[in-house]
Amino acid sequence: MSGNTASVSSSIGSRPESIASSPRTPLAASEGREIPVRTPRTKRAGSETKEYPAGNSRAQRAVSESKEGTPKKKTDSQGDKGTPKAGPSSSTPVQEGSRQTPLRPIKTKKGPTPSGTPKTPKAPVPINSEPSCSSGGSGSTKRRARPKKSTNQFFEPYFSLADVQRGLEKGELIEGVLRINPKSYEDAYISAPSGGPDVYIGGIRDRNRALNGDVVIVQPKPQNEWKIIKENVLNHIARYPEEKDLFGLTKVPEPPPVEPLKVTPNEATVVLCALSSELPGESVVIPVKDSEETVDNVEQRIMKDTQKVNSRKFNSADGNIKPVCVAPHELEEDLSGESDTNSVEDYEAELEFVEDFDNLKIVDKSLKKNLKKVDAKFKTEGKQGKNEGKGEIKKKMPFEYIKRKPEEMDFDLELISKHPESGKFIQKTGKVVYILEIKHSRCAVGHLRKCAEGAEEAKRYAFFVPTDGRVPRMHIPLSECPVDLLTRPGDYSKVLFIAKIFKWTMIKSAIGSIVRSLGSEDNVDVLTIGMLIENDVPFDDFEEDVLKCLPETPWKIPEEEFAYRKDFRNQCVFTIDPSTARDLDDAVSCIPLGDDRYRIGVHIADVSFFVKENTPLDSAASHRGTSVYLVQKVVPMLPRLLCEQLCSLNPGEDRLAFSVEWVVNGEGDIEEEWFGRSVIKSCAKLAYEHAQSIIENPGKNDWAQNELPEIQKPFTIHDVCGVVTNLQKIACSLRQRRHAYGALRLDLPRIGWTLDRETGMPTGFRIYQLKDSNRLIEELMLLANMAVARKIYTTFPDVTLLRCHPPPQELMLQEVAQCLASIGIHVDTSSSGSLQNSLHRYYGVRSELPKLNPDDEDWAAVGRAIVMTNLIAKPMVVAKYISAGVKKEPSEFRHYALAVPLYTHFTSPIRRYPDLIVHRLLASSLGYCEKPRWDAKSLHKVAERCNDRKATAKMVGDLSSEMFLGLFIKTVGSIATRGVVLQVLDRSVDVVLLNSGLIKRVYMDKLPLKKLTHESQCGIGTLTLVWDNGPNLTDLVQVLTIFSMVEVRLEEGESALKFSAILVKPETLE
Repeated sequence: MSGNTASVSSSIGSRPESIASSPRTPLAASEGREIPVRTPRTKRAGSETKEYPAGNSRAQRAVSESKEGTPKKKTDSQGDKGTPKAGPSSSTPVQEGSRQTPLRPIKTKKGPTPSGTPKTPKAPVPINSEPSCSSGGSGSTKRRARPKKSTNQFFEPYFSLADVQRGLEKGELIEGVLRINPKSYEDAYISAPSGGPDVYIGGIRDRNRALNGDVVIVQPKPQNEWKIIKENVLNHIARYPEEKDLFGLTKVPEPPPVEPLKVTPNEATVVLCALSSELPGESVVIPVKDSEETVDNVEQRIMKDTQKVNSRKFNSADGNIKPVCVAPHELEEDLSGESDTNSVEDYEAELEFVEDFDNLKIVDKSLKKNLKKVDAKFKTEGKQGKNEGKGEIKKKMPFEYIKRKPEEMDFDLELISKHPESGKFIQKTGKVVYILEIKHSRCAVGHLRKCAEGAEEAKRYAFFVPTDGRVPRMHIPLSECPVDLLTRPGDYSKVLFIAKIFKWTMIKSAIGSIVRSLGSEDNVDVLTIGMLIENDVPFDDFEEDVLKCLPETPWKIPEEEFAYRKDFRNQCVFTIDPSTARDLDDAVSCIPLGDDRYRIGVHIADVSFFVKENTPLDSAASHRGTSVYLVQKVVPMLPRLLCEQLCSLNPGEDRLAFSVEWVVNGEGDIEEEWFGRSVIKSCAKLAYEHAQSIIENPGKNDWAQNELPEIQKPFTIHDVCGVVTNLQKIACSLRQRRHAYGALRLDLPRIGWTLDRETGMPTGFRIYQLKDSNRLIEELMLLANMAVARKIYTTFPDVTLLRCHPPPQELMLQEVAQCLASIGIHVDTSSSGSLQNSLHRYYGVRSELPKLNPDDEDWAAVGRAIVMTNLIAKPMVVAKYISAGVKKEPSEFRHYALAVPLYTHFTSPIRRYPDLIVHRLLASSLGYCEKPRWDAKSLHKVAERCNDRKATAKMVGDLSSEMFLGLFIKTVGSIATRGVVLQVLDRSVDVVLLNSGLIKRVYMDKLPLKKLTHESQCGIGTLTLVWDNGPNLTDLVQVLTIFSMVEVRLEEGESALKFSAILVKPETLE
């Protein structure tokens, strides 16, 4: 180790300049008006049965629920997505013209830090006003009068850093990573420090400018604003009815029966509700002249002939606004802007005609203010049918009102809080008072739209709509937009841009700046670049100062390296990797010693020889953290000269390595262990398929030339086959030993792709099957990682980088076990080993999922196994890198799934930065270099950075797979596939697609149904579908619950390279 200071890596906080982080000049502080959109509704919790009429029309449901007297939850706005939530505030309102400095990182004490250590963000600059200690919010447990809407459109100021530190010390504040629900942007959470239910943060106001992934400080709200998890309460009562009185439940009075809307045949009145604007519930009254008109035609004609309401087009910045027909008196409650649905889809309601037109007169003055009569003429189509003379506005499926079952219950929060298991039933709520670390890039991919005509901001700004609903909509200065955006907006309807927030003081919207134009949303490369920038994944070429750190080519191993390294070039060493792999960082060897004893070796590329500490190359590798694997390409952590050539263990080339050797017997007992630097020469590059063929044919000698790759002399195919066979035997023994000690394996299916070599477009996909050859390599890598972890922790207990896996969330795991028990599946969750044994009872003797082969496997059994694995995986906590010195107890080092006390990552230094750190630690422990000088806290920061990068890489890889599936469906058309129900919601189900392993939500709204009934008992939901079989056939009834097998059709989605899953009507039901 050279230099006066040793460190982990170059400054991880300073990285090469990229497009996503380019500086920009702030604009004058001026916030525009909100461009209105529809406000999503929140889901009703608790055990209940809901029945919906034909077509499952959302307007019909909205009408029905409003007549039930359901209290509506106030929600905040995001961008232009609604009206801000009510709540008192003690802070001094900031004037609209005032400036606020954007968030800045928190300062840390100066001192020696390791290279690779990120700078802790400075404290955000607060607005000069006192923070409010309370704000209106959702989650109230008793029915009470709604608070008045707040007139303060600005966020509350942040706490001071001193107040934050005091609050954390006293336990009055909570630190956590913000998670925003991608399907409901109003809902956000942080993990509870006690391990109970997550702390809920509702709405944009309470999130206080924090975005997904940010490390935030949250102030819990008063207890009377906490939420009761009604579903958990009802499930508990269903299991233990004798405890019902402990919860203080009272029935909510049933609403009176509601008659269908009545209008006259000659002059029916239809109300058009845009469901969108900044004036929530904005409506117009349209006279319909002909009784033979249909609701759908009315809507189409209104869209065509009526372009503006209150000087604003219906197809505003939202782009999806559609008028709907509902009755005037049934809009009275909805005009307040309150909403309780999770969807922004339009609502429809059927109208019936009778004699008394006076019943439709609007008497509510507040309603009249939001109504505008429009002079619209509709031509008569002259169609006559069986309803002639009845004056009925025809609808495919009739609306009917059916009360919910069981009755709605009121809950007593005070009584529930006294229950011995109250932690299961009560969810704390809170608000963000400080952003400790800004981790979200503040960049977003989206579309540019011109502001609504007549709006004040239209003269200065365009409107940016992100594709990710968790990011606020932005006003973009027109000076940064295409010059013809206002005159030719249609030219940019499918053009994607990258925008970045640089000012966000008002709740309604942020001020942003265009980073770059990407191109057409239908181009997979454009979407990939946008995805990488949005998630702050560096993908540009390495800068010149980084490339100067690389050795000159042609390169060969210096002679002095042979003097102290162990030489393995005379042994049969080879690699086993995916057939398309280019970065070969691990090789294996095995020498029989007789008496069922073997000397086995794992040889890892010695990347630390090339990547020296405190260099620009080390800094770049530290910043990237990991290679990112997409479907069509890899974004490497290191320059390709290293990862594909000088470090890659290519066959026939002398390479530097770090090796671990063991002497083991056939039972997997380890007798000797050795670590050291080495030189190897791989004799072959085997793919997993090649190794699998050898395993399946252990005695085969007559291999054809094209069955196995070229073997470098002096070794032969026979030598390679012998090594593979012996390693397979040892790997099986090691795996059995691990499972005997309590290891847990949860295999989730993942998709594999076949791409056209010329175009790079997908030609097919499959479930990637793990075979014995994969497990062979996996077992040896696990053995090496565990051995190195023991070695470096024994030598440097305070500055060691480990990989720990905390135990699962206990309450959530218990809930899963109870749900499964209610349907006869009993799972022992007391330990990882008992959990694995429970799974074995349903998987069989194998420790992994059955093969997904439709020709010879029971698809129902496969589906059940996948669902069980997904359910049990949900409570699992993600494994993470830690600095051993910052943990108080050695028990915090433990890896739950592997059931070992110490574990680390050593075997992939070409693609993972933590492995490079571990190589340096191992070299120091063996005396190759001096002891590392970094401390536990600086190493902890590097570990956190690596955790973030690893999580981002996984997410981006998953998004890439889903994007390519959308591209494939767009190319070949819809695809029919089997699926299995994972979760039942009130109007949809989550289905695991058995041809890809992806989980897709399937909605019931647009299916040709006569009735839809939702029930929930003991946490298990059930949807009963009554399919419309026509007038002459018996209705077809289909019941969907967990483990139900279904047929779905994957179809091209409305947005770019997206797809949706449609439930296929079963031909027959068993």
